[in-house]
Amino acid sequence: MRPLNYPYFKFLGAVETLATSALPLQKRLEFAHTGFIAVKRDDFDAYPEIMAAYDDLYEAITKIKDPDAGYVPATTSRMTDEEAEAAADKLFTLYNLISRVYHSEE
Repeated sequence: MRPLNYPYFKFLGAVETLATSALPLQKRLEFAHTGFIAVKRDDFDAYPEIMAAYDDLYEAITKIKDPDAGYVPATTSRMTDEEAEAAADKLFTLYNLISRVYHSEE
């Protein structure tokens, strides 16, 4: 099996959600998160650069700690367009890092 097989396909789906939905970017980020919610930080133990990008993304999308609404929905719903664009860029960066490792075994 290729390295990072599971995270690769989860983040591929998240990127597709960002790219293909007509919803506002803030809502697309929330929905993209549901696609990779099962991917954990520990999945990247052997890849410090990817782990750092994962941490960076999660910091951006979970700033507002609202257990009732959920951290991600609470945060993304209050993001400015610029903050949402920055978070989307973090997601794309993370996907690209994972993709490089995944495709390195071809």
